[in-house]
Amino acid sequence: MLNLIFLLLLLSGDVELNPGPLTGQDPRDILREKSFSLSQAISNNLAQVAGILHEKKLIPQQAKANVSILGVQDYEKASRLVGVLEMQLSASDGNRQKYLIDVCNALNELKDTKLTEHANAMLKALGISSGSTQRERIVPMPAVPITSGGIEETDHPNGCQGATATQS
Repeated sequence: MLNLIFLLLLLSGDVELNPGPLTGQDPRDILREKSFSLSQAISNNLAQVAGILHEKKLIPQQAKANVSILGVQDYEKASRLVGVLEMQLSASDGNRQKYLIDVCNALNELKDTKLTEHANAMLKALGISSGSTQRERIVPMPAVPITSGGIEETDHPNGCQGATATQS
């Protein structure tokens, strides 16, 4: 009987050993699920999105520069930019939720209806109301540069080093 009571307490989330179910989804899953529609929305404001994401130190300079390449459709450039966001998010280990919140805040700053809808939907999937994140300070993440292909070793201004796979 005592075991049953202990089990019920554990399952209820009232005991510190089990704080209950986590709210929100994994940030990588959220961004992956939104990647197609987010790429479409970004393609309409490609330079502005890349500019603000770079300004907030959420993407490397090379990713920003890649949006001005001639002969590539804007949707493809936007899709590559979302790919950079996915790689940066994966590289942010313990700060994935914070990184995605910072990306959403940056998109909201552009005051574009479609981008704001996507940002707010991602925040909601994280279990966060869109208005509660505006006071948070954006923290730069380690750079994961994108070049024409292969693996590139990078130095981050904070002294971090790493090898990253790049897109072609």
